[in-house]
Amino acid sequence: MSTVHDNLFGKLVYKKHFWRGHTVIRMFGLEKEILLTVDGQEDAEFSKTQKEAFSYFLSDMDRIMAHVEKEIHHYYIKTVVESREIYGEAGEESVTPVSFDQRLNKNSESY
Repeated sequence: MSTVHDNLFGKLVYKKHFWRGHTVIRMFGLEKEILLTVDGQEDAEFSKTQKEAFSYFLSDMDRIMAHVEKEIHHYYIKTVVESREIYGEAGEESVTPVSFDQRLNKNSESY
């Protein structure tokens, strides 16, 4: 297994034809570490397009994630009735986000 430390992507390990590492995103008021997968051969030559896209994502993460949160909320509104029918009253806690509207309103102001 090859390992590199890229200035943009950080520490990456070559595994199953992809470079894998981790990055942190902020969503719904929380910071979460997620898996980062970068396409590239074992020589660790990453495309200019990938670097530009990831750099853009990092620099505009707050606005992008606010938009993602808003779209998730729209999906939730469209499916909440069906979810409650499936899970019933006992499952209401699992289909009702706590303080979701407060976080959505706070984040959507920056979008």
